[in-house]
Amino acid sequence: MRTAGQFFRAISAGMLLLLGINNQAFAQFAGGDGSSGNPYQIATPTQLDSVRNYLSDHFILTVDIDLNVAPYNTGTGWEPIGDNINPFTGGFDGDGYTISNLSIDNSSQSYQGLFGVVSGGNTFQDLTLTAVDVTGSSNIGGLIGQSKGADINNIHVSGSLSGLYRLGLLIGEVDNSST
Repeated sequence: MRTAGQFFRAISAGMLLLLGINNQAFAQFAGGDGSSGNPYQIATPTQLDSVRNYLSDHFILTVDIDLNVAPYNTGTGWEPIGDNINPFTGGFDGDGYTISNLSIDNSSQSYQGLFGVVSGGNTFQDLTLTAVDVTGSSNIGGLIGQSKGADINNIHVSGSLSGLYRLGLLIGEVDNSST
């Protein structure tokens, strides 16, 4: 049986651990807490890349993002956010900003795009993607490779795609989504 002191130390250690995790997430972004009312703020390519670590949270751009920097413009380029096993289920608000120079060169892989696979009632809004250059096998999109339910509002994509089938500048394959 634990004493009251041991109990409170265990509770305090657990709270510090939770605070540490929250502080770690906060440090990876320019602000916000990941909720729909206070989304994580993205101001750099590295912060955009960190979205993959918080697949169920909400995000907002605070500046234009240029992905023509290493490591996102070398080798196979950008690694899509979310996949069939761990899809992105959060929300993404471009807030009128632009992501440029998305480059993916991975002809042996499906589900290629800024987001690989999204699922659930996600909302993607107010974003422009320019100079998109995505190569994959199937389910290739500028914004999303495969959507299993998303609400798409005011998204503009320009660039080029290459693959075998299911290609779309916005979304490669759509299941239960609205635009």
